[in-house]
Amino acid sequence: MDQGGNYWTLFTPGIWKVLHAVLHYKAPCPTLKADMEDIDWTACDDVEIVPGKVSGAWLVVGTRIPADAVIDNAEDGFTAEQIVAEIYPSLPLERARRIIAYAATRANAPHPA
Repeated sequence: MDQGGNYWTLFTPGIWKVLHAVLHYKAPCPTLKADMEDIDWTACDDVEIVPGKVSGAWLVVGTRIPADAVIDNAEDGFTAEQIVAEIYPSLPLERARRIIAYAATRANAPHPA
């Protein structure tokens, strides 16, 4: 407690971040619950594989952001807006929305022969 009797000053910035995350928690998106290996990204224009870049993972075009990281955050309840604002500010919002929508339509879909 500070001299003025304020208990809030005891909280560190890290605690405020955790408290914010808890208070703004959204339920996971059930439509995306799938292993990333189950998603065939070949028809998605918003992701690419660049040999030698991030171990050959599917990346958001023009970035080093793994597509599965975007989807993992969406599965954890983050909206596209939150992913862009809080996690990947260099990711264009519309691109994040398209990647999430693509994954939602392709999760658990059979791979082409």
